Amino acid sequence: NLGAGLEKIGKDVVTEINRPFPSYLNEGKPNVIYSSIEDIHLNAISLYSHDDKPVPGMDEILICSEKSTTEEVELICQRSFDDQTGRIYTIIHADKLNHETSIAVEKLFLQS
Repeated sequence: NLGAGLEKIGKDVVTEINRPFPSYLNEGKPNVIYSSIEDIHLNAISLYSHDDKPVPGMDEILICSEKSTTEEVELICQRSFDDQTGRIYTIIHADKLNHETSIAVEKLFLQS
């Protein structure tokens, strides 16, 4: 049936990565890393370069702009809260989020 087929596809797509979590961060909690604008992408990618795991997928990194929606940011946050695959989720340029989105994300963190 359709449900069983979708479940199988979902299991095939969601593979465990089990990235090693950097020791200088707090695992299981949101971490804030301040960086100069020139080094921000290099610093973000360094979170993923601790061993031979694959490069981060599109679902693991959100590069924000003024046009980023609350839904986009909430989605990556929910992925991080519910993750069982050992991924590391990164939001870059969170300072560019509009006020309403920032408030919504703050509420989400306070609820988790």
